[in-house]
Amino acid sequence: VIVSFPMLLNTAWRIAAGFKRGYEGYIAAGYLYRLLAFPERKDGGLPVTGAPDVVFEDVWFRYPGTETDVLKGVSFRLAPGRSVSLVGENGSGKSTIVKLLLRLYRPTKGRITLNGTDISQYAEDAYFRTVGAVFQDYMRYELPLDENIALARGADLSRVAASPFYAEAVAAAGSETAFLGRRLPGGRDLSGGEWQKVAILRLMYRAPALMLLDEPTASLDALAENEVYEAVRRFGKGRSALFISHRLALSVIADEILVLSDGVIAERGTHDELKRKEGLYAALYETQAAWYRPRG
Repeated sequence: VIVSFPMLLNTAWRIAAGFKRGYEGYIAAGYLYRLLAFPERKDGGLPVTGAPDVVFEDVWFRYPGTETDVLKGVSFRLAPGRSVSLVGENGSGKSTIVKLLLRLYRPTKGRITLNGTDISQYAEDAYFRTVGAVFQDYMRYELPLDENIALARGADLSRVAASPFYAEAVAAAGSETAFLGRRLPGGRDLSGGEWQKVAILRLMYRAPALMLLDEPTASLDALAENEVYEAVRRFGKGRSALFISHRLALSVIADEILVLSDGVIAERGTHDELKRKEGLYAALYETQAAWYRPRG
């Protein structure tokens, strides 16, 4: 009996572990079947012509499965060649606006138009050639450096070769074709800030007419952050741009600043106008600026 008891427990444990693995497989298979049953998007749609003129018309949005509106009647225009900065506390709806512009979701109410047409009416390939984004959570592809930027083999990188980011990336990797990541022998990993610059180079390589930058300097130090601001300022000339950054220095170079609070636009104007207004933007700006002033 004494010998058989631990053997019985061990057998029961193996049976329970088998049931656990089977249940996990059942759950995973459920996700797979749901994916296979997901309806395909229809091909076709309108071509995108002309410089992008984006308008949010009384846009409301709540995430599926929730009861709270993240956006509540947001309306603004991003005119061709202009830049808009979204400012606000966490949860105010800034990143949701970017997700809607990228057609990851559709507005609950209202609509978003591009050159007067609802963005859902455009062909996906044409629309995504017009719009490009850089996020705080960027992808680290374990590919050669040149393929990491172009996402293609043998691409012409002349449009980004003059950027200081490109020279820094080549220096960090060792060559233009060096493998990034540890998957293969001899691969070289980059720091978080260097990977962030590679993500920005992807956007510069694509050169979209409408740029979306959601916290593009989150992984960078102060000097590298300043390089990004200068690169965005030069590269963004003649392009439409939407910025999101908790570091309000990026807002200074924007043509218009929208201050979001609890899903609505609480303030709008230029940097100087909003500072004179002494409202929410001025309070946020002064809170950050205070850390750079001498303390008595």
